Amino acid sequence: MLETWRDVDVTLNSANTYSYTRVPTTFGKYIEEKMKPQNLEMLGNETLYLFGDIDQKIWKPLLEKYRQPEWELPGHSAALSFGIAGAGTGVPFHFHGPGFAEVIHGSKLWFLYPYEQRPKWNPDKTTLE
Repeated sequence: MLETWRDVDVTLNSANTYSYTRVPTTFGKYIEEKMKPQNLEMLGNETLYLFGDIDQKIWKPLLEKYRQPEWELPGHSAALSFGIAGAGTGVPFHFHGPGFAEVIHGSKLWFLYPYEQRPKWNPDKTTLE
C-alpha cells in the first residue's frame, strides 16, 4: 500500500466519541510517523487514525478488490470505507445506525448495549482504557 499510496493526501480522525479533530497528512507519513500503538496516557482526542474520510476515486483500486457480502439491508445502500490504526486504538462508546464491519487483519472488539442501558463514559477516554 505504501508503494502505491505513499504520497496520497489523507485526513486523520481523532479517536474520541465525536471524532471532531481532523488532521491532514499523507498516507506515508501516517503509516511511518503517526500510526502507533495506543497507550493509557493518551486521550482519545490525541489519538489519530485513518478511517472514514477517504477519497473514493483515489482508493477505488483498493475498494474494488473487496467482495461485498451478497445480502443487503432493505432501504439502505452500501458505502465502502476502511480504517487503518495502531494496536489498541479505537473510538470509545458511540452510536450507530445500521452497519456492517469486517476486519481483514487484526481484531476488533464490540461492546453492544441497548440504548436505554448504555454505560456512562468519558468521550475523551480511549477504548483501551
